Formats: sequence, structure tokens, C-alpha cells
Amino acid sequence: MGTAQTFQTDNVSSFSFLEFSKLFEKDNYGNIEMTLDANKNVVDIQDEFVTSHDWLDEIKEELNELESLDENWDSYDAPKIDKNLISSAENLLADIYSHLISPPKPFIVPVINGSIDIEWEYGNKYFALKLREENWRFYYSNRNDRSDREKGDSDKTFEKIQPILKKYLKLVYGREM
Repeated sequence: MGTAQTFQTDNVSSFSFLEFSKLFEKDNYGNIEMTLDANKNVVDIQDEFVTSHDWLDEIKEELNELESLDENWDSYDAPKIDKNLISSAENLLADIYSHLISPPKPFIVPVINGSIDIEWEYGNKYFALKLREENWRFYYSNRNDRSDREKGDSDKTFEKIQPILKKYLKLVYGREM
């Protein structure tokens, strides 16, 4: 079950359904119910965000699938993904979901060098955490603006990565986390 939040616009004519639909994807936000006026402007929004528990279980299943990958899982000699790295990813994702406000579900991607990418993408914006045994790397890009790209490294703790996550997820999704 998700948690319901209600939003109302002050100026009904300034917020159209089309504008709203560009901001949110159903896959990331769960059930969205909108009340429209005669001009199809959004008057009221009821949206049920998928709770952390709902997709944390899905993500744990995805990570368990990574653990079952053998050497050469990509047929190009990719190493087996280390159990400790999978455990770190699971712990990090649990922290993300319990400490951020309705974070969108990321994509979990095994990488041919044995690392794990955790990715968020919306429209032309992309943010990834690259979990490697030696450190965590982050990468942000806006495909419409080649100058709007950043990358860096972080210590392998949630306390160090949390402000980075909040900053870049806000850039990707246009809302506070």
C-alpha cells in the first residue's frame, strides 16, 4: 500500500494535465488520480506513491538474481558479482528508501567488471551510483545540455552519499527527496 498525498494548485489555469504528465511517470509513482476543470487544467491531484517496502522487496529479488550469476554471465568473461558488494547494495538501497521521501525505484544493473550500477532516469536526465569494491562513484547527466554533467567519488557510507543522492535525484525528478 502506498501513502496518499494531495496537492492543489493555486492557479488552476497555469497547470495543465499535459504539463503534469510530463513531470510524473506512473511506473515511478504508483496510482495517480487527478481532478480536471472544463479546460483540462489540474484542480486536484491524489497520488499514491509506492512505498519503500513495496519496492524494496522487488529490489531484493533483483539483487538475489545477481547473486546467482556465475562467472562469464555475459559470455564475455564477466566476473561473478561479489556477495559483499550485493549486500552493500541492499543495505544502501534500504537506507535510501527509509531516509528519502518517496524515492523512485531505480534500475539495478550488473556491470561486466563485477560492479553494480543503481540508476534513475526520467526524460532526458540520468543519475547513477556505481558501486565498486574500492569506492562508490556517481554520475549525473542531462542529455539536452552537454554542459550539465557531473561525476565524482564517494566514501562507501550512506551518510556521505545521502546529500549527493538528494541533490541529483532532485535534478532528475524535479522534487525534493
